[in-house]
Formats: sequence, structure tokens, C-alpha cells
Amino acid sequence: MDKQDLIDCINLGYNEFKLEDTNEEKYGTPDYIENFNPYTERPISGDEAQYADEFGMMMAREGFKLVEKEYDEYLEQILSDCCSQYKLKDLI
Repeated sequence: MDKQDLIDCINLGYNEFKLEDTNEEKYGTPDYIENFNPYTERPISGDEAQYADEFGMMMAREGFKLVEKEYDEYLEQILSDCCSQYKLKDLI
């Protein structure tokens, strides 16, 4: 499994939630989302990708910023939460 693919899933979830939230504030409804595609294809699929995506959304929803030097910690948490067979050291 590629480490960068999981990081990309985190970032996609984060950015999509921020865009959706911004548009909801701007237009007063979550139904109209300018330039938002909820079907952005993820680089990978599977439990790890889904958890990474949801982790990114949670970080955005809670108002946290993604910190590049903490991505290894994020990934360890994601792999643990989804009971992945992979560990951080296994990612390429």
C-alpha cells in the first residue's frame, strides 16, 4: 500500500468538507455547492482509504488544520482504527 495514496485520501476528504462547509455558509444551504464534485475518485479503495477520507472530513469539521509533520501520526491512527493488516512501516 502506498503511503502517499492514503495521504491523498486524507487531503481529499478535508478539502471537500471545507468546500462544502464554505458553500453552505455562503449560500445558506448544503444543497448548492459551487464547484463541488462529491464523486471525486480516490486514488485507492478499501477500508484504509475510507477511514483516511473520513479522518480528513473529521479534521475539517472540527476546525483543525492538517499539519504535514503529523501525517505519520494520522496514518498510524487510521490504520489502527480500521484494524488494517498494514502498519506504518509497511507503507511504501
